[in-house]
Amino acid sequence: MKSSLLRVALRYLLRRPLQSILIVVGIALGVAVVIAIDVANESASRAFELSTEAVAGRATHQIVGGPGGVPTLFYRKLRTELGARPVAPVVEVCVRADLPGGQPLHLLGVDPFAEPPFRDYLGNRGGLSIEALSALVLRPNTVLLPESLARRSGLEVNSILPVQVGSRTVRLRVVGLLRADDETSRRALEGLLLADIATAQEVLGSVGYLSRIDLIATPEGRLGRATLAGIQAVLPSGLRLERSSTRSAAIEQMTRAFELNLTALSLLALVVGMFLIYNTMMFSVVQRRAVLGTLRALGVTREEVFGVVLVEALALGVIGAVVGVALGLVLSRGMVRLVTQTINDLYFVVSVREPVVSLLVLLKGAGLGIVATLLSSLLPAVEATLIPPHGALVRSEIEDRIRVLLPWLTVLAVGLLVLGVLVLRVPTRRVDVAFAGLFCVVIGFALLTPMATVVLMALVRPLTVRLFGILGQMAPRDIVRALSRTSVAMSALMVAVSVIIGVGVMIGSFRQTVEVWLATTLEADIYVSPPSLTASRVEGVLDPQIVAQLVATPGVVRSATARTISVVTGEGNRVGLVAISADAAGEARRFLWHRGSVAERWQRMAENAVLVSEPFARRYGIMPMSTVVMLQTDRGPYSFEVVGVFYDYASDQGTVLMRDVLYHQYWDDRAISSLALWVAPGRDVDALVERLRAEVAGRGSLVIRSNRGLRQSVMEVFDRAFAITAALRLLAVVVAFVGVLSALMALQLERAWEFGVLRAAGMTVRQLWGLTVLETGLMGVTAGLLALPTGLALALVLIYVINVRSFGWTLQLAVEPGVFVQALAVALLAALLSGLYPALRAGRLPAAEVLRGE
Repeated sequence: MKSSLLRVALRYLLRRPLQSILIVVGIALGVAVVIAIDVANESASRAFELSTEAVAGRATHQIVGGPGGVPTLFYRKLRTELGARPVAPVVEVCVRADLPGGQPLHLLGVDPFAEPPFRDYLGNRGGLSIEALSALVLRPNTVLLPESLARRSGLEVNSILPVQVGSRTVRLRVVGLLRADDETSRRALEGLLLADIATAQEVLGSVGYLSRIDLIATPEGRLGRATLAGIQAVLPSGLRLERSSTRSAAIEQMTRAFELNLTALSLLALVVGMFLIYNTMMFSVVQRRAVLGTLRALGVTREEVFGVVLVEALALGVIGAVVGVALGLVLSRGMVRLVTQTINDLYFVVSVREPVVSLLVLLKGAGLGIVATLLSSLLPAVEATLIPPHGALVRSEIEDRIRVLLPWLTVLAVGLLVLGVLVLRVPTRRVDVAFAGLFCVVIGFALLTPMATVVLMALVRPLTVRLFGILGQMAPRDIVRALSRTSVAMSALMVAVSVIIGVGVMIGSFRQTVEVWLATTLEADIYVSPPSLTASRVEGVLDPQIVAQLVATPGVVRSATARTISVVTGEGNRVGLVAISADAAGEARRFLWHRGSVAERWQRMAENAVLVSEPFARRYGIMPMSTVVMLQTDRGPYSFEVVGVFYDYASDQGTVLMRDVLYHQYWDDRAISSLALWVAPGRDVDALVERLRAEVAGRGSLVIRSNRGLRQSVMEVFDRAFAITAALRLLAVVVAFVGVLSALMALQLERAWEFGVLRAAGMTVRQLWGLTVLETGLMGVTAGLLALPTGLALALVLIYVINVRSFGWTLQLAVEPGVFVQALAVALLAALLSGLYPALRAGRLPAAEVLRGE
């Protein structure tokens, strides 16, 4: 019996290939989006993890310092006076190589004699010759290059590799190639330059200082707890002893909210696809009510009928999941580029050249697709078990049942909306809780669609009758008569269109907020900085002589300097600190809250006070009644008073703003990271920018931009950051279009007998076309109208809840009418296009054949 039932199910699927293909496409698209995002996130995380392992090696602890680094003299003290072993000096810096694409590389300076316990690159594992090691130690400006990078870049031994470090360009000679034993080692070496410690210090411009000192401390090792305690006791002010994993864990935490947001948005595509699966499976059940009734009369049990429907869904789900996995691997390459670019712009430098695909990610994506298919097929399977043996269940009975359930469905929808609001109001910073509330709200609006459809069709019927006559009378009535089908199709389209609105409003609000922030923050006419590998922070320093020359240029009437470094808070987290000689924003700077007038704040900032950004304040609980922040300085930990919280959208990790006079009291650092210049009234700013560039030409690579140019570059970074969000929005719409196409085609094909009766009664092909187009148009308009409040609610949650919890940013809501008009047009166009084939097919069917059931 079971094999016979399976053959019946298989024959049904094969006889209706288009219907099956649409289900497979819907599942595949949802699975592909989830897999592509997961692969992109995992690729970036794995690249960072391998890079960290390559740099840290087997070190368990590190001694780190402030912006100046760790004095080399302290390393000598560790080895000679304390006898600490094993310890190794390290100098590291990110540089941009003169290679195609300007690939960022990690320059690692080490002591070959202290390296063996920590990293294997200079031993037999690296495959290096004695000549290469000798050249690395004895010859200046020499490096070792990974063999894979050399092959890809056309470099070989004795090749010259120019690299950019801050504003300087340094020419390095390749004296050896590092060979990897396996694929993991190859990935770890990717983007790594190995140099002698002295060469790295000269390249970085930090002779006499180290980036850190690595240690291996194990209970059974020579460097045990007692030695660690001794080192801790003699650490100078400004140096810290910490575990090697501390820094990498803090950096990984940076991108956690970003990756979670992408994953949640990708799941929306799968949710939209579930509407498609439900609708199509329900159609297959209704279409076969006579067959299923006959099977019941022949002795097939309800459980067997239930199983047959689920087996059909499972078969389609498995095929869709397999196709989705293949499509996801294709999409992942583009997603990896987008995710990597955003991480490099906003967080840290990571080099990902190819996706890292794990079996777990593929199984997760395929499993989600199969589970979503089975869940969406449960109600159609239950519906199939309710068909009586005589097969007398007709469409009207299903619709009568839907009308009975309509009030309860509406109550459930309202309950989900209330639950979603309550979840969103839970006082927590957890982003996953916010997304749970968001999904409750979206599903609640989707379940309101049937009742809203009944109300809207009743309201629109007088207008359609006046405009289209009898067709205007029939179209709204037919939509309500097939509510079990039309409402699901409109729900799928509504959810997808609401994503267009919600994400569009959020991006528009973010863009407008950033534009206002730039206008109030960038007051100077010209900004000068060294080239940076990331767009969110300034790296490198300016030559003091060049700074003096630029400030003394005729036409420059005022200047301000800034020093940007990374500092550690009392909680052990790294944040940005900007020490300024003057506030380039002036009185226009926008504050969440502040104390005193501008003059009072500026005076207190010279004594013991700082300003912090809004993300910093939200992350560390800085409130008007709790206004102290502890930072690790070169003099040890010190508490600073917070006299204001300013709006800032340059970093979601938080920024501390300090006067340079106060900074110089606690940090032994006089470097300048960037320079702001004010131009005399009436002078041509663009002409002065070109003159400044000509004056420093040949003395280093500097980025000299006008106020307008800097704003433009910031907005370009903004557009790159949201490129992946726009791509996800587009994919969700594609899934929804496939869903509404399937639903409307199924609905129209199911009505073939009705169309035959209408043709026999005298309805022309043109009138039949008009009826079909009018119905699909009304459904598109209804879905678009319902998407307006849903999309606005989605935008409000994204702006005021998820963005605040994820990144700590307060955005100003900006509602552009064009976003709503575009969304309504997309809904209408999708519905009309999906109705073309059913209308064409209905018009071509001979009435006699349709009435005979042929």
